[in-house]
Formats: sequence, C-alpha cells, structure tokens
Amino acid sequence: MALQVQERTTLSKVDWNLILVILAINLVGLINLYSATSDPHTRGVDRLFISQSIYMVAGWGIFTLLTFVDYKIFLRLAYPIYGINCCFLFLVDVLGHTALGGQRWIDLGVLKYQPSETLKVAMVLVIARHFQNKSTGVGFGFSKLFVPAILLFIPTALVIKQPDLGTGLMLVAVTGTMLLF
Repeated sequence: MALQVQERTTLSKVDWNLILVILAINLVGLINLYSATSDPHTRGVDRLFISQSIYMVAGWGIFTLLTFVDYKIFLRLAYPIYGINCCFLFLVDVLGHTALGGQRWIDLGVLKYQPSETLKVAMVLVIARHFQNKSTGVGFGFSKLFVPAILLFIPTALVIKQPDLGTGLMLVAVTGTMLLF
C-alpha cells in the first residue's frame, strides 16, 4: 500500500475562514472606534482612529510576512526571544516611561513599547520549547517543573514591580494552563 503525499503550498495551508473572521472583528472594532470618537460638529477624523487604522494595517502586514516563515524558527529562537524580553522588562525599570501611576513603557520615539505584552507570546514559546522533547506520556513531577517555574518567576516579578498585576496574573494563567496540559 503506497502512501499518498499531498503537495501543499503555503497559501493552501492558510485557514481562510479564520482570517476572514479576524478581519471582520478588526473592521467592526474600527467602525466602533470611529463612531465613538467622531464629532458631527467638526471636520476630519480623530487621530486615535487614524493611528489605530495604521496599526491594524501594520499588524496585517506583519501577519502576512510571518505566514510565510517556517514556525520551527520560533522554537529555535524561543530562549533568545524570552531573554530579550526579560532584558527589556529590566530596562523598563531603569529607563521606562511613567504614566497613570505605572512604569510600563519604553519610549522609542515613534511609539511606546510595552515589553510585558510581547512577553506573553515569549512565555508561550519558551514553555513550549522547554517541553518540546520531554514528553513522557505519564506527566511530570514537581522536580521537572522547577525550570518552568523559574522561567515564569523572573518576568512575572518584573511585571508586577511595574506595577501591572493584571499582566503578571495573565502570565501565570497562560503558563499554568500550558503546564496543566
């Protein structure tokens, strides 16, 4: 019996339904933002609406580029991405921009970067990378969870120090869910 190998291009692997749903949600969000920020007595469009539109277009551009990147490269780069994010979290403590009672952003001139947001993705990558080749089929004892606990503790402590308890708890929840499964 011969195996049938199906030739698939990158575009045929894309879940078009998911992309259309995400695009629809983006557009509904922009319509809501426009209706909430527009003033019938003034001409022009609110700056917030314009900046969000630009960010959405930039996000879709990044998404399109990343669609063509082999996902295995992210597993190879998981630890460096995690380390860079932790360094940026430390820099927030030293050079960070303070607003609304918290020191969470690094001012890059063009935009303000909040490392705790990209750290959420970095945590998923680094925990997935850590457990990638360690599957036993019977689970892990507490001694095997020491390294993931350290990987979680360092950035969570830095995030909570900003203070950003919500993001810190989100890191714990995401990592805890990954450890559970």
